Amino acid sequence: MKRKVTIEDIAKECNVSKSTVSRVLNNSPNVKESTRQKILEVIKKYDYSPNVFARGLIGKKIGAIGVIVSDITNPFHAVLVRGIGDICRTYGYSLFLCNTDGRVDEEIKHVKSLIQRNVDGIIFASIKLKDEGLNEAKRSGITVLLVGRLPESAEEFNYVIVDNELGGYMAVNYLLSLGHKKIAYISGPW
Repeated sequence: MKRKVTIEDIAKECNVSKSTVSRVLNNSPNVKESTRQKILEVIKKYDYSPNVFARGLIGKKIGAIGVIVSDITNPFHAVLVRGIGDICRTYGYSLFLCNTDGRVDEEIKHVKSLIQRNVDGIIFASIKLKDEGLNEAKRSGITVLLVGRLPESAEEFNYVIVDNELGGYMAVNYLLSLGHKKIAYISGPW
């Protein structure tokens, strides 16, 4: 089995330091153009790609977003995650999907795992949002976005929600404008 080429191998072949190769990989302007081209040729020759997890270990973000949902089989979550995945792909990000099955302990476990991976942000689309998981993410400094339902501490976070009261009002007005008089409302278990 062939050994995976490392940044050290690239540096050695180009007769430069690992930090010079790193600057080229990070598109830093502080590299002489001839040196940059030489390094890029060797990178292409070996089809080298940096280890994103290793980059995360040294404090750099890894180009990934974590999404935490309470039930991936919920059609709302499935469509939401599909849309998030499409946007991530457009901007060159990966997506880590975490399903909690509505369990707080799973939510906290996933938050800790995403923090350890140094993700660039966490999107909480869980209807069981608990302050423990949110506070863990907040303490880590990772960007947090809430989607759907909001916990008590929501004002501390960025969020995207639907105005359910306005939506209900608009739906009833529409039905009334069609002449309907008997209107029923059916809600889910939450």
